[in-house]
Amino acid sequence: MMKVILRLIGVTFIAIGIYYGYKSGYHLVNYGITSGLEPGTFSQGRPYWEIVVEFVLWLAVISTGVGLINSTRIGLKTAIYSLILPTLIAGLFFVAELSKKSNYSTTMMVNTERREMNLVEQWKYIYSEPTYLAILTIVLIAIFLLTNKQLKLVKT
Repeated sequence: MMKVILRLIGVTFIAIGIYYGYKSGYHLVNYGITSGLEPGTFSQGRPYWEIVVEFVLWLAVISTGVGLINSTRIGLKTAIYSLILPTLIAGLFFVAELSKKSNYSTTMMVNTERREMNLVEQWKYIYSEPTYLAILTIVLIAIFLLTNKQLKLVKT
């Protein structure tokens, strides 16, 4: 039963990794045109190093998925070592987002008028990204522990 769950997680990792890896790879190759942003996004461009880190993250996610599908001792070890990088990156991005947004105010200026943000605006502009990264980090740690447990079962 555990192997089936790990294989499903592996297939999911591969599918998500290919989709987002393709998107970040596109921005990596065409950085001069896209500046790391999706079409129709009006914002300051993302730094090139951030796109490189994101692309490496998705390659590690694909490698983890392949290792989880394999479910042999070598495959599970590959998955565990490949999970270390995405977990560290997600954790570091979580800390960076949290430190950046911890000083945000819930008061905003609209046409020289001060007003408090409602809960939807607070969620959208302040809390959504750190929450997403915290959940991602926790899920990656849980998958790491699950894979480690399966590796111990395969050794015996």
